[in-house]
Amino acid sequence: MVRDPLRLSFALMAAVAVLALASGCRAATHEPVSELKTMGTVDHDFKIVWECTLEALQGEGLHPERAPQRNKSGYIETQYKKIGVDPITRQETAVRARAQIIPVGGGSYDVKLSAGKFQKAAAERHWKWVGGDEALRNQLWRLFDKAVAKRYARR
Repeated sequence: MVRDPLRLSFALMAAVAVLALASGCRAATHEPVSELKTMGTVDHDFKIVWECTLEALQGEGLHPERAPQRNKSGYIETQYKKIGVDPITRQETAVRARAQIIPVGGGSYDVKLSAGKFQKAAAERHWKWVGGDEALRNQLWRLFDKAVAKRYARR
């Protein structure tokens, strides 16, 4: 009986993929889209809204990991910022934020923010979302307002 080497290699690749998934390779869990809350509508130039959003995030030590922008709209996702480690379980805790700036017409923009808490065991690679962080989200909005006020106070 002659076996088809191509079919055998596909079967081998499928078996390896199944084993990799079964061995505990898990992807990070993201916060639900429902966590992205509209914080307000602002009537400022897109560049100012974008810069003030970045400034607010960085003011809390949250640095952008992805920040695509197109047609006067944009999305920012920060890196994870570790905020603690359980001394007994070695479970790490981190926070991360997302921001979305959406044009709503007439030179106005909706600013949406989310802030979430994440955990992972020391041996794991990926973070798991465990809940929203409303206090951090509200602090980011205060920092955003402060950044806008600072820019317009100079004019």
